[in-house]
Amino acid sequence: MTGSPKPQAHDRIGELDGLRGIACASVLAWHLVNRQIATRGDAWGWIGKCLSQSWSGVDLFFVLSGYLIVRNLARDVGTAGWIRRFVAARVFRLAPAYGLLLAGCAFLTAWVARSPSASAAQAYLVQDGNPLWVYACFAQNWYPILVHVVRPLGSEFLSVTWSLGAEVEFYAASVVLFLLCPARLRLRVLIGAAAAALCFRLFIVATYPFPGIAALILPPARMDGFALGGCAALWLEDPRSRESAARRLPALKGFWALLLALVLLLTFSEAPFVGRVPALFSYACFALFYSLSVVIIVLRAGSPGLGWIRGGPLAALGIISYGVYLFHKPFHLLFSSAMGIPDAYLTLPGGVGYLLLELALLLILSSAVWVCIEKPAMRLGRIVSRHGRPG
Repeated sequence: MTGSPKPQAHDRIGELDGLRGIACASVLAWHLVNRQIATRGDAWGWIGKCLSQSWSGVDLFFVLSGYLIVRNLARDVGTAGWIRRFVAARVFRLAPAYGLLLAGCAFLTAWVARSPSASAAQAYLVQDGNPLWVYACFAQNWYPILVHVVRPLGSEFLSVTWSLGAEVEFYAASVVLFLLCPARLRLRVLIGAAAAALCFRLFIVATYPFPGIAALILPPARMDGFALGGCAALWLEDPRSRESAARRLPALKGFWALLLALVLLLTFSEAPFVGRVPALFSYACFALFYSLSVVIIVLRAGSPGLGWIRGGPLAALGIISYGVYLFHKPFHLLFSSAMGIPDAYLTLPGGVGYLLLELALLLILSSAVWVCIEKPAMRLGRIVSRHGRPG
């Protein structure tokens, strides 16, 4: 079998947008549905059971980031100005929406401190927040460990940004990898990084009998998703290994089915998202499952059977997923406060309608941020990134 032609640097794989949409939908299901109904014993409880591992959507984000970052660096390394182009592209992609989130948090913090009319939900959103400089430096993963704060994830407003801290550290590690490591050793280094993440979690479990979320959001503890996504990129960027992977596609699908069975076992056993089980097994299982999913989808990209993920609602959600991910938690509390309902409203009369309304408004907000802020910034980033590129 002839391997698929190696794509050019400007190629966009629509199926990956769909995977990003699945990751985003999974995170929304975890925070907006599962966290409201997981303890119930009725029909809602069964829905909660089915969504018990939807927290792993963030691990799919990690795998996709690892794949795309390493793929793009592998194509650009060695050309003049590749580091400057990489940094410019990442800054223009992450900073605008993230800066808007930080500005919103700073404004609400000042409002709560000065206004006697601030609601309880507004006060809760910024309660026990870390200093804003911590978030500006992407140090929100390490700060709770070093300072021993009350809430490891910081204020509810910015609690999801721990993943950005891990992502930025992977960006820096990737530049070091391509700057200092010979091409023939990069795949081995990434495999070693994935193994090191598991070893780091083993150390955490051995040191702390009941490891909490603070230790398990440290970038070294969650690096296997990024690293395995990077392994997938290096594997598929080499024409010979890509051809070999295409020949072995049936075997890869068989291994993927085995991992799917493990994922279902974790789901219906309602494995916890913190503690010994995720530290020793769940995180590694999901990193392998999602990275292999990326490999299979990239090999089959463009096939009719993947049309549902390539161009449908999931792909559309994937395009705006960064804003959805950043804003969904503060939006949820502000929405429920504005509606005069508790934040755990789903099982109340009309709760499903409120959820649909909240999601519609959240998607409108995220689409506006995409059109007005993210997309223009990315366009500017591409202009800056292309400046000085060899013809």
